[in-house]
Amino acid sequence: AKLAKDPADASAMIARTRAILGMRDGRYEEAAAQAEKCIAKHPANGGCHLALGKALGSKAVAGGVTSAIGYAGTIRDYFKKAVEINPRDYEARFALLDYYMMAPFIVGGGTGKAETLARETTALNADAGKLMNVSLDLKEENVAKAEAGAFALKPGSDDAIQQRHEEQLMAIGATHLSEKKYGDAMRVLGEAQKRYPDSPVIAFVVARGHQEQGKQREALAI
Repeated sequence: AKLAKDPADASAMIARTRAILGMRDGRYEEAAAQAEKCIAKHPANGGCHLALGKALGSKAVAGGVTSAIGYAGTIRDYFKKAVEINPRDYEARFALLDYYMMAPFIVGGGTGKAETLARETTALNADAGKLMNVSLDLKEENVAKAEAGAFALKPGSDDAIQQRHEEQLMAIGATHLSEKKYGDAMRVLGEAQKRYPDSPVIAFVVARGHQEQGKQREALAI
């Protein structure tokens, strides 16, 4: 509706890019094209650069290893540009962190760069920095340390930080679940549900936890 009135509305172009990706029906080119229009109209809007990085990232993942390597440097550069334009865009910082943790050294990834980003982020926002360290602990399979870090955190009002915290609690619970540590999994996920009672992803993993223990009725209800 916004774009019908103003085709150059940056927030609407970003939202439409996200919506296309959210459909998960393979329209990566369309999402990328929308984000490219956003950058063309608003080159100083970090959200446009973040949107294009995510669109290309989704396309790269869907295309397999060869595609991912081909797009890797470009994706990284868009995330870095988003952070450069708005250093307090924590969604962009988390996206760049994930890139550094997932990408091989040859295309600019690596744990060292992720750790440097975490330190820089801590100087801006302690909670965001702590969540980055939780991600690094999970990557190193130090689940107990990651759990302690996530439990100690009480995010403020920033939506990106809250969402990351929700995802981290879910990921820790899912890690326990994959290792068949059902007691630990349900304990973590129970705490996650207390903090984020409206989270569908946490509810889903709780249901999976019941299912894997043969508690089909409980799983179905959740």
